[in-house]
Amino acid sequence: MPKKSKQKSNKKSNAWKNPKNRIGGFDILVAFLCLAGAALFLHAFRQDLNRTLSRFNETPVGFVTFKHRTAERRFTDRLIWNRLRRESPVYNGDYIRTAELSEAVITIGGADPLGGQGGRLAGAGTMLSLSENSLIRILVSSPRDGGAPSVELSGGAVSVSVRGESLTLSSGKSVIVVKEGGVVSAGAGGGGLVLIVNEGNAVLSDGEGSRRADAGEILFSGGETANGASTDGGGRGEARVRRVTALLPRPNARFLRGTPVRFLWNPVNYGPEDTTLLEIAGDRDFTRIFYSLDTAETEAPAEIPPGSWWWRLIPAGDAGSAETGKFTVLDAPPPGMITPQEGEVFPYRAEETALRFRWTEQEAAVYYLLEAADNPALNNPALKVRTENSWTVLSGLGPGRWYWRLTPVFPPDYAGSPLPASGSFAVERMAAADTSARHGEDAVPPAAANTANAAAVNAAGTNAGERRTIFPPDNYTAAESLLPDIRFTWKTGAPGPVRFQVSPDPDFSRLTVNTAAGTEAFQGLTLPPGDYYWRIEAGDLHTPASRFSVVPSLPPPPGETPGMVLVRPGVPLSFTWRPVEEAAYYRLKLYAGTETSEKPVYESAYIPGTALSLPADAFEEGTYTQTLQAFSPESAANSRRTGLLGVSRFVLRRLRPVSLDYPAAGRNYAGLDAFRRPDTVRWSSAETVTESRFVLSRNASLTDTLMTVDDPPLSIRLPPLPAGNYYWIIQAKTSGGFDISAAGPVRFRVLPVPILPAPGNLRPPEGFALGPAELRNSRIISFGWDAVQGANAYIFTLYLEADGEKRRIFETDTVGTEYVLEDLSLLSAGKFVWQVSAVNRGDDLEQTGKAGESHFTVELPAIPRERPLETGILYGR
Repeated sequence: MPKKSKQKSNKKSNAWKNPKNRIGGFDILVAFLCLAGAALFLHAFRQDLNRTLSRFNETPVGFVTFKHRTAERRFTDRLIWNRLRRESPVYNGDYIRTAELSEAVITIGGADPLGGQGGRLAGAGTMLSLSENSLIRILVSSPRDGGAPSVELSGGAVSVSVRGESLTLSSGKSVIVVKEGGVVSAGAGGGGLVLIVNEGNAVLSDGEGSRRADAGEILFSGGETANGASTDGGGRGEARVRRVTALLPRPNARFLRGTPVRFLWNPVNYGPEDTTLLEIAGDRDFTRIFYSLDTAETEAPAEIPPGSWWWRLIPAGDAGSAETGKFTVLDAPPPGMITPQEGEVFPYRAEETALRFRWTEQEAAVYYLLEAADNPALNNPALKVRTENSWTVLSGLGPGRWYWRLTPVFPPDYAGSPLPASGSFAVERMAAADTSARHGEDAVPPAAANTANAAAVNAAGTNAGERRTIFPPDNYTAAESLLPDIRFTWKTGAPGPVRFQVSPDPDFSRLTVNTAAGTEAFQGLTLPPGDYYWRIEAGDLHTPASRFSVVPSLPPPPGETPGMVLVRPGVPLSFTWRPVEEAAYYRLKLYAGTETSEKPVYESAYIPGTALSLPADAFEEGTYTQTLQAFSPESAANSRRTGLLGVSRFVLRRLRPVSLDYPAAGRNYAGLDAFRRPDTVRWSSAETVTESRFVLSRNASLTDTLMTVDDPPLSIRLPPLPAGNYYWIIQAKTSGGFDISAAGPVRFRVLPVPILPAPGNLRPPEGFALGPAELRNSRIISFGWDAVQGANAYIFTLYLEADGEKRRIFETDTVGTEYVLEDLSLLSAGKFVWQVSAVNRGDDLEQTGKAGESHFTVELPAIPRERPLETGILYGR
């Protein structure tokens, strides 16, 4: 058996050695070609599936001229959505959508005033401004049909500024036609379409027919106007509720800093005494009010600092009819000029010189316009250049003093005038033997034109024997991480090789670097932080020493992030840190979880300050990792510096404050009801409350306390309250000591107690005269009146009227509708006034009434004065 098994094994081994069964080179080649073909087709399929940036066989119908956060596009014949960026092309049939808290502006058609195509830079065509969570489709008819654009709105809101002949905006069965110069805003949702005309006019067609709306009007696709009333064929309805139609600012408007934001609105169904409340806040929940104005006017300008702002217009006392919107103010200072510096002199020895201009980039600028002239007013500029970069090279400027102006150009949806930078420099022709270069050591041969921070490019060759360093300039500061990328350039005039030397001493007694170099440049230097000097040596000659410093990376921003971040509804998520010396801005990223390898859930690449506020509602509960990094921009005297990454983690937990359920804010109570039948306030909590307190106050700051209850029940009976404004709140904490108090007190109002009407049918009648005959017949006077509904007593008052004044001589209360005056000694000849007013009394005086008044006269005959008798002649005379 073992032998048989051995033979079988040998047979199998021989089979592999059989030439007929051996794999040849041709088989390997075929297999390789198959695998390569499969990989090629797979790669082509993937490229075709994900090829979303551009379409080489189509002409764009527009471009994205502004984007904030996330905006995506899908081709009509593809299923993949890709993210858009500024200046991304848009093609016929594309679907465009925006995410939460995102915006996008798309310019369709038009020609750039300075020669661009399709309005790519200046955005001279029709503009579409998409609000957050919006979806549109862009369609443009063929040139044979006029090339008119149309937009299908499937959800969200879009603002349209038409600069062509017309635009058609449709949503479902509703179609809006906007003519040239028209500006409209439309929102789709809830089965209908809302149209607001900001400028010009538009025609809305739907199942109700066609209706025209002019500037300031609002229409609904369901046949309603702004007030919600049914309309007739003309689109006009009867007023039912108050509301405000906002005309300015336009939806998602953008302004340059220093431009007043003008608010303009149309009040609908207002009364003569009605006002409008304008509020501007730094958050969409209006918890941080920046500006507030209650006015009877229909417009208001406001100076607003840079940032994103939310506004609302409220018919005073009717928060349910508020009109809201958002706008952005961009901080757009003049560009910072890196080179040339003011008054700089550029020498040259050739017939023509080329000068390099560099400046700091301007946020949101689509391009820059650089002008140079021989006069300060820049009349008839010799050069006028437009560039999308933050640098350019100008040639053709001869000797003399030149004046320049650099103006950033923003998309046309930015209101306001950009601030230009300006200055002057001089160009001087140098003698061939003159090797000095006052402030003009940046003049370099064309070979050095790509050197960082080189300011001038000389068209002539290097003079023999000329020795000087070009870049970096003296006292330059370089970041340690970027030092290997810095290109050291010089002029020596030496035809042969030279040596590049670096020393920590100005006399080069110690050489840190001493290496052979090319004739013009050296790159790849690595040094620890410190102060150094560099020069070029050629034989016994060397250039003057030039000093530079190497500095480490900026430290991470100091600051501590608490392990637990508690977020309350309507309160933004705030990040603060201490400033880093020499840092100009910061970059913050937030990652969900404990890893930073995934895509951040939030990123802000440019934060000029040391604080950042984010809408807390955009973040879920859980663990987050925060990275913070400081940056310093490049200038003529230093390189860009990048800071070390600061990493911290925190746990985000949403606090659920107690709910003030009843009464709701703004509730009004009738005066008598609040006094006789006080209401009950109710509250609730989703958290477990271990400590709570009810506070009732006469002011919003809760300092004028009227009533407090510790650990109150969920229902609390109010005390009898007189007329006035009242504020109540529940202050509470959880078992962990977390504050879950209500965000703010709720206000309610007790209306004044209404005044009872004056009693009628006063008796005796007005002008009653009381003479001797009446006094002989009766020694009393009976006063009567009709009962007043709601009164339980009356106040009777008697006045003597003399010399135009009333003097009270008697007052009493009575529960009936009659009072009998028995003491007529109170009366004398003259004029009298009696009044009666109704009251409704409980334990205290609750309700007073107007006084009914009547006059009567007491007429008594004059009593003759007695004359004394004649006594005659007295006795004795």
